[in-house]
Amino acid sequence: MTVMSDTQTRPDTRIAGAGEISGGVYGSCVIGGAGTVRGPIDCTTFKVGGAADVQGDLTATQVSVGGTATFNGFVHGGNVTISGTGEVRGDLKADVLKVAGTATFGGRVDAQRV
Repeated sequence: MTVMSDTQTRPDTRIAGAGEISGGVYGSCVIGGAGTVRGPIDCTTFKVGGAADVQGDLTATQVSVGGTATFNGFVHGGNVTISGTGEVRGDLKADVLKVAGTATFGGRVDAQRV
């Protein structure tokens, strides 16, 4: 996955209804409806308020799941918050992991603070 430097601009992406986006490098990625991410994604903020199916690895500084999300790969985040329903089928690595909803992990969980 390509990592952009801080001096490069990351485009934002959003799904408000039903749709899909290709993996890639983004600033903010917000899924408010029913959305699929096809491929690995690297973003500053990944937020799910609806339903998301991520078909690849996710790297983000902030991950927030208020709806329902299935991650079919590795999740690497600075702060990961699951207040809805989250399923991580691969490994999860985070600085801070907060679960106030329901979370299922299929791989290893490595968090500095839970």
